[in-house]
Amino acid sequence: MRLTQRAIAERPNNRGAIISRVLAATAAVTLAMPAGAQDSAQAQPQPGPPTLSHPQGEKAKVSGWIISRRGNDLLVRDETTQQLSVVSVTQDTKITEKAGVMDLDRKARDATELLPGLKVEVKGAGGDNGEIVATKISFHGRSQRIAQGVAAGEVDLKAMQKRTADSLAAVTARAKDTLEAMTARARDSLNALNKSFNDRIGNLDNYDTRFASSINFAVGSAQLTDEAKKTIDDIVGRSQGMDGFLFEVIGYTDNTGSERLNQALSRRRAQAVATYLAEAEHVQPRRIATPTGLGEEKPVGDNASAEGRAMNRRVEIKLLVNKGIKPNGQ
Repeated sequence: MRLTQRAIAERPNNRGAIISRVLAATAAVTLAMPAGAQDSAQAQPQPGPPTLSHPQGEKAKVSGWIISRRGNDLLVRDETTQQLSVVSVTQDTKITEKAGVMDLDRKARDATELLPGLKVEVKGAGGDNGEIVATKISFHGRSQRIAQGVAAGEVDLKAMQKRTADSLAAVTARAKDTLEAMTARARDSLNALNKSFNDRIGNLDNYDTRFASSINFAVGSAQLTDEAKKTIDDIVGRSQGMDGFLFEVIGYTDNTGSERLNQALSRRRAQAVATYLAEAEHVQPRRIATPTGLGEEKPVGDNASAEGRAMNRRVEIKLLVNKGIKPNGQ
């Protein structure tokens, strides 16, 4: 059902009752969960009540899989801690799909596409009952298509079970085989996708920082200066002859302006560096970890001074080398 302003306005005011109904739906793990997540579920107790309660009004975020949905409330398992959080979707929640080269593009999406089995990144604030009231939800288009395929397979199976009694057994057997095959492919695809993404992004602890540089920007700008390009040229030159390396690119801003605009600006700055690496330096995309914008976070200078704000308008670029690769000469 499409999430509309009227539908949201007509939801019961008793959020505690809504969350209780969400929890009642989590007794079984959905077929759309990735294989790795299901393996973890077999080794641990089945999902129950949320294990995380988020303080009201405080910023909150979670990255993991939707394991259940009831109305506009999602139950999300954190991919790192395996803890459960209730996520509430409202009419103000911004839902986007990551797409394009290195997932640099963002496409607006509808709440109806938040299916069980989908891996999501959620940002928001704690609500009245310990849930996260989501302001932003994003997901990868490839993961979303896999979740849709598994959900469609379940619908097809239910439809086939309504056929006549004489053919029910045979049809159910064929449907089961088809669904199991499709589910297996979906799990393999999603598991491979998550492994590739985590190897490059989530598991950067497996890499040592060999060199690091900082590139600064003018106020409100994501334009690379000649000096910035020389800095990038230098760090790329240091990667010559190396194996098992990645470039980590993270953008930041000072604290002037709105948080939303600064988040977008920091992402554009990171994308500008990644584009220069790919187009001018001919660095293969697999060598560039997904560029990330962190807005006003982690300032290196005092935002109360012009000099400090100039230091914070930056992109940090690091040359990372796999810990299993010994430096030249060792």
